[in-house]
Amino acid sequence: MKEKIIWTVALVILLSLSGIKAYNIWLKKEDAPVEVKATLKENIIDIGRVAQSGESKATFEITNDGTNPIRIESIDADCDCTVIDWDSSPIKPGQRTFITLQYNNEITGFFEQKANVYFEKSKVVLLLIMRGTIY
Repeated sequence: MKEKIIWTVALVILLSLSGIKAYNIWLKKEDAPVEVKATLKENIIDIGRVAQSGESKATFEITNDGTNPIRIESIDADCDCTVIDWDSSPIKPGQRTFITLQYNNEITGFFEQKANVYFEKSKVVLLLIMRGTIY
C-alpha cells in the first residue's frame, strides 16, 4: 500500500514538472510580458475656453524610457464624444509618440474627458485627461 502511494506521488510530481516545461515551451518569447517604462509630458491638459464653433483638441506626448520597444494596443475614452488619434507603430527606446484627443463641441459648458492608454503585453495603463469649457 505504501509503495502504491509513493508511486502515485512520484507520478504526480513528474507530470507537474513536465507540465511546467510544456508551458514554458508553449509561452513563446514574443508572448512574454514586456516591461513598459513610459512617461507622459503632461497627463492633464486644460484647453481653456473654446467657442462652440472652434476645435477642442489636446495632444499628449509619451516617451519610451525603457530598453525595449513598446506598442500602444488600444486607447479607451470615457464616451463616444471624444475622437482619439494615435500612431500604432512600435515606440523605440528614447522615442516619443503623440496621442490626440478631440472633443465634440455640441454641448456647452465645462467638460472633462478621460482616456486610458493600454500597451501590448503589459498591465501598465496611462490616464489622459483633457478638460475645458465650451461657450
